[in-house]
Amino acid sequence: MNKMIAIVFGNEKAAYEGVQALSALDREGSIDVALLWGPLGGYFAAQHGDLLTVTPLVHEAKSSRMDYYIAMGVRPGEAHWKRDIDKLIAENKDQIEAILRKYHVPQLDVQGNLVQ
Repeated sequence: MNKMIAIVFGNEKAAYEGVQALSALDREGSIDVALLWGPLGGYFAAQHGDLLTVTPLVHEAKSSRMDYYIAMGVRPGEAHWKRDIDKLIAENKDQIEAILRKYHVPQLDVQGNLVQ
């Protein structure tokens, strides 16, 4: 029977468990598949070079998908904060995208397709 480790959330414990899961997958061979949260899986798998294959689950039934938009909010009446944040994001879009690529964070376009 194949063994699988599932990690969903991106907290400190999950990061440690992600390292453990990929170690078990890569070196120990004690599991066959590791299911990790995208940013953790992409980052840690990249540390293993071409030894591991990352397969984002982007064409699964909608009820089992785990992609989501990231959002920020400001308090009512503080629209200036929203404008400042939106401006900073727009001005730093290229650098933000470069960081996401550098750390191998899987990204989807607005139609839910994997951005290569």
